[in-house]
Amino acid sequence: MGKQFKKGKEKQAIVDREIRKLARKGWVTPKEVVDVARPKNAPLHPFFTWDDALAAERYRQRQARDLIVTVTIDTKIIDGETQTFAILTSDKGPDGSGCYRPTIEILSNAEMREEFLAQALEELRWFRNKYARLKELAADIDKIAKKHTPKKAPKRK
Repeated sequence: MGKQFKKGKEKQAIVDREIRKLARKGWVTPKEVVDVARPKNAPLHPFFTWDDALAAERYRQRQARDLIVTVTIDTKIIDGETQTFAILTSDKGPDGSGCYRPTIEILSNAEMREEFLAQALEELRWFRNKYARLKELAADIDKIAKKHTPKKAPKRK
């Protein structure tokens, strides 16, 4: 399926199996997934936050992330071209939780730039896997990935 669940292959196998079961009819909706996960003994149950207050807070944080990434913070003229820099990526903030930084800040710091490039290439691999059957895109995606693959992946903190 799409992006791998980040907590292990066994958990990803559960997600894949259960979502595929639901999708046998040709599609699946988020509501269906939540509904089959509701029973405490359902395989997908542990993947959700069932405490409504906590779930509501996390949902509001998801909404805040959606708002943050829409912000354009400044425009500069570089080499005669107008370039707009936005808040595009997240990493660990001062309190250890995820945070978003202005792209211009990331691009001017060698370590953050390398992490940003690694993140972009990971997203490109995900995109390539998702759209692999669209042959019209395959060659272009491969060119980008090969041209920009770093020699050594940056270390995550």
